[in-house]
Amino acid sequence: MNYSLEFFPPKDQESFKDFIDQARLLSIFSPEYMSITHTADTVDNNQTMETVKILKKNLSLK
Repeated sequence: MNYSLEFFPPKDQESFKDFIDQARLLSIFSPEYMSITHTADTVDNNQTMETVKILKKNLSLK
């Protein structure tokens, strides 16, 4: 069975650790890919790309 995971970017910096912990836990099930929903937040507060970078770095994703 193939499946993927979709995440919403954390709303603040304090939430990033919990987010990474949850993503790491779910990654043991080897999803085909993970995606980050693009937030409609303002450009100054948009965490989508930062979330992708953090996932790549912490979970060794491609």
